[in-house]
Amino acid sequence: MEGSKVVRGLRIDHVVLHGIKRAAKGSGTEPELSQAESALSEQVRTFLQGQLSDALKHRREVVEEPGMSTLPGIIRDVWSKKTTLLAASQVLARNLQSAQPGIGSEGLLMVAQGRANDVPVFLVAKLEHEKGTSAQMEQNPDGALVYSMTFLDNLFFTEGSKVYKIGFFPKASDVDQPLEGFIVDRQVSGSEVATYFRETYLGCAWKQRPEVVTQRFMDTVQEWIDRQDDPEKRSRYQLGLLAELQSQRDVLSVNSFAASYLDPVDRDSFTAHAQRTLPAANMTKDLSLIESRIANIRWDTRSGTVVIASPEAVQNGTVTVEEAGDKTVIKVADDILKTSGSGRFKH
Repeated sequence: MEGSKVVRGLRIDHVVLHGIKRAAKGSGTEPELSQAESALSEQVRTFLQGQLSDALKHRREVVEEPGMSTLPGIIRDVWSKKTTLLAASQVLARNLQSAQPGIGSEGLLMVAQGRANDVPVFLVAKLEHEKGTSAQMEQNPDGALVYSMTFLDNLFFTEGSKVYKIGFFPKASDVDQPLEGFIVDRQVSGSEVATYFRETYLGCAWKQRPEVVTQRFMDTVQEWIDRQDDPEKRSRYQLGLLAELQSQRDVLSVNSFAASYLDPVDRDSFTAHAQRTLPAANMTKDLSLIESRIANIRWDTRSGTVVIASPEAVQNGTVTVEEAGDKTVIKVADDILKTSGSGRFKH
């Protein structure tokens, strides 16, 4: 599955759940380990698939950073059948219990295998709910301790459990290559992700440098805007681009930009253009490479005339751009405070 693809058709086939306890980092606390895979009711399975699919709309792309964590190697061992999902999940639960910083919150760790976009996927997800995970495990028909189906039904549909952290990894054609996947952290504001979860636990780095992706976003959107025939639209969309880049939001999204600033008739054209160079997933915004480019709007005319104005001047009508036959008219309704230059008029 390509890293920028939308996650479609998620199906959870095998699940192991472990209890993560509230404990101080370094305390040596053991998680509450299941001894078998969990049997999920179809109601809970469907609920979980919906929760995960919704959360993955906020995904960000990551790639394995060799030597940072044992999780990528554990996933490969499961895929190659060198270990079982149950054994792997118990190691991953211990790792998460010890990796949580400070007094880590309690909850459930879900380790699962399934399919999405017609390829196998491996995922880990931290589930949390208001009343914690103090419920006792029960023996299944084989005598193994697991969270009962009754408990899980009550947990999700009575107490309102939610998916908060996700590591999602599609199986690549070459499993020996660095693992690539998605990460979600709904417990941290904006697009931030807890460092311990991404680095210490998952062993991943960001796939693309945020400042480079932000620059590519600006260039890609600008290229599309410059191709529009209507000068009024070009100015309006240019304002939208600057507003998006200057906003307090710390993520960029092709679809969100189109929905927020473009006329419906233009959205498909823009999306098709943007997706040639930009990921469909959310992109972390970093303005360090483009700060000097987003302070003002600049118009370069065929005759060599250059007009520069602030976004505010366009928004309040001080500067307007209009069509006049086969020409574009740029009007500035303001007081001239200073005139300077080294050229001279020809009579």
